[in-house]
Order: sequence, then C-alpha cells, then structure tokens
Amino acid sequence: MSNAHFPIKKIMTTSTTNKEFEQELISTLSDYVTAVAWSPIGSTLAAVSAAGEVVLWQNKELFFLQNATGESVDCVSFSHDGNFLAVGGQDGRVKIWQDRELIANLKNATAWIDKLVWNPQGNQLAFCIKTYVQIWDADRNQVIATVNFEDSSPLGLDWSGDGKHLAVGGNKGVKFGIASIGMRNHISWKCPQ
Repeated sequence: MSNAHFPIKKIMTTSTTNKEFEQELISTLSDYVTAVAWSPIGSTLAAVSAAGEVVLWQNKELFFLQNATGESVDCVSFSHDGNFLAVGGQDGRVKIWQDRELIANLKNATAWIDKLVWNPQGNQLAFCIKTYVQIWDADRNQVIATVNFEDSSPLGLDWSGDGKHLAVGGNKGVKFGIASIGMRNHISWKCPQ
C-alpha cells in the first residue's frame, strides 16, 4: 500500500448556483474513475478506476489499496457498517478489504463483475457473475448461496431495506430471493405475481 497526501484547497463555484464548495483533493489516477462510494460511517470515500486502481480518501489523505493492474474495476461498495469494502471488475474477482487489509479475493469464472450490493442489515454481499448471483457472508468468509438467473445476465440487483429479500432483475422478469440470514441460510426464488 502506498499513500500520497494532497493538501490542495480552493473555492469552486458552479455555473448554475452561487454556492461555494471547498475542493478537498486534487489527484489523478492512471485512467478514468469508473465508480465511487462513500462509507456510511465517517467521511471515507472509495474510488476505482479503469486501470484497476482502488483508492481510499480518508482524513485528507489518499491511500492506494490496489495499484493499476491493467484490468478495469467497475463497482465499489461499503458494507452497512462501513467495516468492509468490496470491489469487482473485468478480471472476474471480487475483492474485500477490512481496515485497508485485503481479507478475501473471490476468484470466479472469467466474467466481468459489474454489480455488487451489501445487505443493509448484515454483512452479506450479493454480486453478479454471468447468468448467476452469488451471496458472500463476511462473518463466515464464504459464499453461502449461488443462484442461476437462467435466461439472462442480471441487470439489476438490490436488497430490501430490512435485508430479508434480494431482488434480481434481467431479461423478461424479476426474481426475489427470500433469505433467512442466521444459523441457516435459505435462499428461495420466486417471480412476483
């Protein structure tokens, strides 16, 4: 992990308003930024790039969790409590950090990971690979479910606010997963009526 400090500040104005914004950081990555996510706790911002970089901006410092790899990272998300950061991208891997330490590197079939979302009530991460969805449990450090979406790649993925349901949308339909997260995990899928 390398880190760099960029203490550049200036006042910016937008063309549509007179509000002033204080610019906290000016930095460049190797390629364009593909996704950003704020931690729900504190003021940490994560960003990922088309070059494969994963960075955190914390306390006015930039920390590189992953340097450029040449393969795009396309999605990034913090867990509900801010303890975990997950990314996915072109190399088919889902990587999870806790306190800036890589704790899981889920190697999947060579397929682009472009959607991932944390359960808002727990430490379960759902992500799409080809025509299926996997759910990884951070507390157990293991995949607890794999569900085939069959006719298409999942195009939408989201947990319900109570964390009990996972909706997956794709070609010609939506499937809902009913998950009992606890000692036993049960995922059953049904189409809404």
